[in-house]
Amino acid sequence: MTLNNDTRVDPEWLHELVRASQPHAGMTACKMLFMDRPRIINSTGFWIAQDGSGMDRGWNQPDEGQFDEAFDVFGPTAGAALYRRDLLEGVGLFDEDFLAYYEDLDLAWRGRLAGWEARFAPRSIVYHKFSASFGKGGSFKTYLCERNRIWNLIHNYPRRYVPLAIPWNSARVLAGPIPWNGSQAGSAEAPSGGFRATVAAMARARIDAYAGIPQAFAKRRERRSIRRVDARTVGGWLRRYGVSLKDAVAA
Repeated sequence: MTLNNDTRVDPEWLHELVRASQPHAGMTACKMLFMDRPRIINSTGFWIAQDGSGMDRGWNQPDEGQFDEAFDVFGPTAGAALYRRDLLEGVGLFDEDFLAYYEDLDLAWRGRLAGWEARFAPRSIVYHKFSASFGKGGSFKTYLCERNRIWNLIHNYPRRYVPLAIPWNSARVLAGPIPWNGSQAGSAEAPSGGFRATVAAMARARIDAYAGIPQAFAKRRERRSIRRVDARTVGGWLRRYGVSLKDAVAA
C-alpha cells in the first residue's frame, strides 16, 4: 500500500481498496478527490499517451457518478494505491532515479508488461492536496515530468511505437509553457515559475533525459526477462487506455 503524506482518507478507504482487488490485478486505484475541492476528481487511475506520459482519468471533472463502477484501468497513482506483493517481488519497486512524478507510471508499465492488470475501487475515497510537494506548475515539477516522461518511453514502450512519440514531443515543446487552465501570469493557478522558467525547465529536462539514455536502455535490457506481452498487446493498451494528443498537451 502507498499513501502520500498530503492526503486525508475516508474511514473505509483501505477496506474498499482491498475489497475491489482481484487475483489477476496486481494494482488497485482509488477515487482521489481534491482536498480543497472535494467534489472534483483528481484521479481514478492512469490513462497513457504515445509520448511516454500519463494522465489522470477523470482529471478536474465534477464527481457526478460517472466513475462509480469498478473496472480495469492501466494503473493507479501511487498517491494512494494497493500493490500485490507478488507484483513488487517480480518487477521491483519504484525507480529511484525518477525521484518524483511518473515513478508510479513506470511501475504500472512494468506490472502490465509482466502480465498483471489493474483495477479501480470507486468506493475507496482519498482527498489529496494537489502538488503540495513541488507546487502547482512549478519549474522543478515541469523538469521532473518532462525528463521522466522520456525515460519511461525508453524503458517500456516497444520500439515500433517510439517514433510515434515525435509529433507528441514537438507539440509538448511548443505548448508546454502555455497556462492551459486559462489563468493569467502571476495568478495563483498560473505556473509558478513563469514562462521563461518553464521553457528553461523543459530544455534542461530534455538535456538531462538524453544524457541518461544509455542508462535507460540498460534498464530496458534488464527488464526483458519479466516481459510477458507482445507489441500488439501494447498497441491495444494505447487504444484502450490512450488519450488524445490535445488532452495530453493540455493536461
